[in-house]
Amino acid sequence: MKKSKILRNKHVEVACSEQEFKNIKALFSVSASTSFGDYVRNMLQAKPVRLKYGNASLDPLIEQLVAVRNCMEVTINHPALSDEDKVQIRSLQEETKSIINKIANACLPK
Repeated sequence: MKKSKILRNKHVEVACSEQEFKNIKALFSVSASTSFGDYVRNMLQAKPVRLKYGNASLDPLIEQLVAVRNCMEVTINHPALSDEDKVQIRSLQEETKSIINKIANACLPK
């Protein structure tokens, strides 16, 4: 079920220095807020702000691994492959999955 959108027609204008604005933007960038407005509203109302955890530098690697996994899935279902080839690809797929899980566990916050 879709949430009904809240009508926000009241504006608050706040002046801050360049450094204060940079600090606010830096805090927003590590939050889980989807928009700067949501983040500021939550901060002004002293509501909890969720933070993102994880190593964003691994995001491109994860995207590539997902693409490889999808490609392997398409390949393994190709009718021209022999059963032996399918078994070999499945084995590689399981080995890759195991290695990815080890990497993911090593990157989780302790």
